[in-house]
Amino acid sequence: MEEHILRCLGAAVIIEWNTIPTKLQRELFDTAGSLGDVLKTVALRGQIARFLHDHKDDESSADGVSEPNIMKGKSSGS
Repeated sequence: MEEHILRCLGAAVIIEWNTIPTKLQRELFDTAGSLGDVLKTVALRGQIARFLHDHKDDESSADGVSEPNIMKGKSSGS
């Protein structure tokens, strides 16, 4: 249940990413990049940066809401 809530919140952030002020984007990026194993922080930050870059130009759907693939993928099982 908690994992589903976190996925939905994360997807909502990505959907609204381009409307979030740059300062808050940086804070969210820094927070997300510091979660998990300290030794893997650099790799995680790189993955997050690539994800955001890959999705920055996603076109909105007909109803004006872009749905990132984050909610369509397989469950990580963690």
